[in-house]
Amino acid sequence: MGQETLPPMRTTSPRTALLLALAGVFLWTVTACPGDDDDDVSGDDDVTGDDDATGDDDSADDDDSADDDDTTAGTDVDGDGHTEDVDCNDTNAAVHPGAEHACDGVMDNDCDGIIDENETDADLDGYTDCDGDCDDLDDEVNPTAFDRCDDGIDNDCDGTTDEDGYVQMDIGRDHSCGLTCLGELICWGANGDGQSAVPPESYQQFEAGKFHTCAIKADGLPDCWGKNANGQSDPPEEEFRAIRAGFSHSCGEYLDGTVICWGLNNDGQCDPPEEAFTHVTLGHWHGCGVTADGWVLCWGKNEYGQTNVVAAEQGNYVQVSTGGFHTAALTVDGRIECWGYNGWGNCNAPPGTFVHVASGIKHTCGILDTGESLCWGDNSSGQCSPPPLEFIHLAGGHDHTCGLTTDGEILCWGLNTSGQCNVPQ
Repeated sequence: MGQETLPPMRTTSPRTALLLALAGVFLWTVTACPGDDDDDVSGDDDVTGDDDATGDDDSADDDDSADDDDTTAGTDVDGDGHTEDVDCNDTNAAVHPGAEHACDGVMDNDCDGIIDENETDADLDGYTDCDGDCDDLDDEVNPTAFDRCDDGIDNDCDGTTDEDGYVQMDIGRDHSCGLTCLGELICWGANGDGQSAVPPESYQQFEAGKFHTCAIKADGLPDCWGKNANGQSDPPEEEFRAIRAGFSHSCGEYLDGTVICWGLNNDGQCDPPEEAFTHVTLGHWHGCGVTADGWVLCWGKNEYGQTNVVAAEQGNYVQVSTGGFHTAALTVDGRIECWGYNGWGNCNAPPGTFVHVASGIKHTCGILDTGESLCWGDNSSGQCSPPPLEFIHLAGGHDHTCGLTTDGEILCWGLNTSGQCNVPQ
């Protein structure tokens, strides 16, 4: 057999060779890169052991720890926008830096370390500004204080001044009354005859009788209510400066000091002398008055000598007070003279310098120049046991006594079966 002949070899042009070379580089890059990444992460000592890489990882861990710490310190439990590291009470949304002080019982709303003065009781009267104390520097001003007369102060913090204080007080047998600064007349106690049923008027002066009450209205005209069996509650339509009430009769004082009386007149109790008096006073069935020159004149029933004035002191009297069956008068030098029935010791005045005297049915009271009040006579119901307070006026009833204090309060003591000692608050 003969020798086989090979085909001639094809030669590659330079251009083709360059293109093939570039294609090979591209294929290597595409197939090799994923493997290189795996190798770099899993086995490359430079990557796993690189101090810088390890340091970066540690820093990241440190940052995570710092974030955890910030989360703990920055908790805002009450949702007021302030975290517990600056919020002094993170359970109360009304308490945080910059909060307004509020009357909510919290002492420091804005977390500045200063107690809100509105929450403190500066005058120690038991009330703060937040409790309604309108003057926390005066312990006599608070929501439960008594509103004094004529001091221009809103003592009870109700927005008005001088509406509660009393300027006058008087009592009957079993009822009591007080006239306020604003002209309101208030009566309490027995009301079986309507003696405590005050008409809706403004008054300037009044007096309580046994079972009726009389007063002077703002226009100067008289007004009476209660028992009227003898016309004692039918005053004449004339202007008076003051009005008086007894057992079953009444009297009015004209502007010139002369007196007119109406009601029961079986013992001449409605026949006063034609004199000008500084003031008059009525007992059960008699009356007395003090003249400008210090004389006491009495009229009416005299079965116990209740109209027999102690003559030795005529010209020295400055005040007179009639009881049921006796009369007591105050002299210019502060002594008390007494005449009439003394079966209860009601005429046994103690020694001392007095500035005021008041007669009840069976007892008598006086105010000493020291401010102390003393009573004597029947004390079976405690009517002769005044409290240790300073009074400017006293009044005696059948079995109880009332006093007007220097700050316009009325207090009563003694028999209280009809509520005659329950002064309205």
